[in-house]
Amino acid sequence: GSEPGIVVETGPGEYKAFAAMCTHLSCTVQYEAESDRLWCACHNG
Repeated sequence: GSEPGIVVETGPGEYKAFAAMCTHLSCTVQYEAESDRLWCACHNG
């Protein structure tokens, strides 16, 4: 598909992949490395 995604390195050679879409409001979420969290602009968090 053409939906955005986020891939996060969780350890040496280990990764997790997430759909980068908020399931509530369909906003694109972002990964904030400094706080180690996924952030949704529509929910301000």
